[in-house]
Amino acid sequence: AEALEAARPGLSSRHAAVAELLLECGQAHLFVSWPPAGEAEPDKARFLEQCHGLDQRYPGGLRAYVANARRLLAESSARGGGEAGGG
Repeated sequence: AEALEAARPGLSSRHAAVAELLLECGQAHLFVSWPPAGEAEPDKARFLEQCHGLDQRYPGGLRAYVANARRLLAESSARGGGEAGGG
């Protein structure tokens, strides 16, 4: 994600690692509108810290979280539900 690359100089090593993990999980869309380094740093740090916490607390981390979300969406779609949780 180009926006993430432009913002990368402003990220801590931990936040950069979490951002890279999100990219590996196919979540590049999360970074499409990111401001460049030096802009909105508190917001970016807060988001990445939340993702880091999720990675630490969710069984299997972010990879498992994303995989589970995709599975649930596929199951919902197969049942004819337009949204997560059925419909």
